Amino acid sequence: MNKLDTVWQAWPESGWLIIAGIIAVAACISTLIVAKGIIRLACIPKGTIDTAEVGYIMLQGQARAMPNNMLNAPLSGSTCVWYRYKVEFHSRGSRNTVIKQGESNDIFFINDGTGLCAIDPLSAKKTATKKLRWFGLTEWPQTTSPGDASATPSQHYGFSLGPIQLHPKDGYTYFEERIHDGDPIYVIGQFGSEQHQPQSSTNAKNGVEDSGSYKSGLNTISPSRDRRRPFILTSNPLQQTRYRRRYLVISLTIFLISSSAVIIQLLHYQNMRF
Repeated sequence: MNKLDTVWQAWPESGWLIIAGIIAVAACISTLIVAKGIIRLACIPKGTIDTAEVGYIMLQGQARAMPNNMLNAPLSGSTCVWYRYKVEFHSRGSRNTVIKQGESNDIFFINDGTGLCAIDPLSAKKTATKKLRWFGLTEWPQTTSPGDASATPSQHYGFSLGPIQLHPKDGYTYFEERIHDGDPIYVIGQFGSEQHQPQSSTNAKNGVEDSGSYKSGLNTISPSRDRRRPFILTSNPLQQTRYRRRYLVISLTIFLISSSAVIIQLLHYQNMRF
């Protein structure tokens, strides 16, 4: 008999029952929390800018840049109202290393056809309308991503099979996400009216750049003081629900398996007593 068999036999049967019970309780709590979040998102009222009252709402419209404040994404040079980028170095046999990363924080508008509302994307959970990844041999890309119609046309580095670009063994990987002027977007947050005028600022250390400003009294949508209410900026609101439903299925499956194990073990104990 080896040591593993000795440890296995020494472990009391009630110990496995306790572990399964703890897992079942944790999975049950997780299931309830995720389900509550899905219900809360489904119950968010949808409004229009011209009639919306102060409160937590969802707005649907098109992204619009501030006057004379169109941005250029750093890697592709594409014009947009928001971007996020990252450059990683990869080499055979080693982990990827992040060389540069950053995100714009300029205020832009959402236009739903009834009015304009300013969005400060700093603390929002953002889902871009355009996501790109491509490869190169230099720290800063000399070419654009294949298939990126909004970027300046250029040849790209690497092997390409239609829209598929094969990963080179050594080099750099470029990631870029963008929201373009005119893209359809949804915003979920606290609707209201700001009475101050933010100043332009730059935070190069954290890769965050801010040069937006807007006049006082303009409609705004921003994070809620209630942490249970997320501030979401997305091109597809169903994606947020889809992620939560996936977690719900996983936690519910774990709960069913662990609770079934507890029930089977209890029935086993009961049979042994009689």
